[in-house]
Amino acid sequence: MHQGTQINKYHQAAFFYIANALLYFYVAIFRMPRHSFGRVVDPLFYTAGGLMALVFPYLIYKGYRRFTMVLAGVYFIRTIAALTAIPFYTPIIMATSVMHVVTCYMLARAAWDLKP
Repeated sequence: MHQGTQINKYHQAAFFYIANALLYFYVAIFRMPRHSFGRVVDPLFYTAGGLMALVFPYLIYKGYRRFTMVLAGVYFIRTIAALTAIPFYTPIIMATSVMHVVTCYMLARAAWDLKP
């Protein structure tokens, strides 16, 4: 396969990862009922999420294959667990589930150089 095509796969996977992170921030801030994990945990939760939303796409975009492979595996397990554990499906839960599946596929496609 042409090296440029492989790089494009990593770029596309990074884009989908960012889109997934933005969807999560939207759900966490605007769609979830107000709740608190505590004065210490709340800032850590949003800080860690923000760092993952910035650092992970950068590593994916730069083509770190092993990192992308691990992340694809985590997303695969997370997707299966989420789809089997959710007792009801609202439109926002369906949207996040679809986004999980697509992000998982895009990460795997880049990491293992899958066809299209």
